[in-house]
Amino acid sequence: ASQVSLGRGKGGKLVGEAYVIFDSVGTAERALVEKDKKQMKGRYIECYRSSLEEKTTASEGFPQDVDDRDLLVAQVKNIQRTTSDGREKWEQYCDASRTGNRD
Repeated sequence: ASQVSLGRGKGGKLVGEAYVIFDSVGTAERALVEKDKKQMKGRYIECYRSSLEEKTTASEGFPQDVDDRDLLVAQVKNIQRTTSDGREKWEQYCDASRTGNRD
């Protein structure tokens, strides 16, 4: 790995997440296969694809104005729940960003 950042929550407290930038796509893919749902130094880990934006946000901690973030999350969830087109577009966005999840 060429870079590791630890996820932080409010007040800079560690939240138990780590974001890793690998030297190559092949190394990243191998890590996803070999390390997902395994033990590392006595700790269970799960591996997911993530974006550089997620890594940056997580390592800097939550935004100062959490109310705005919560509002945006609520708006996205509302779009997902009220129209099938909205849900499909959200899933397409998540698949394109290759994060491994749709939350």
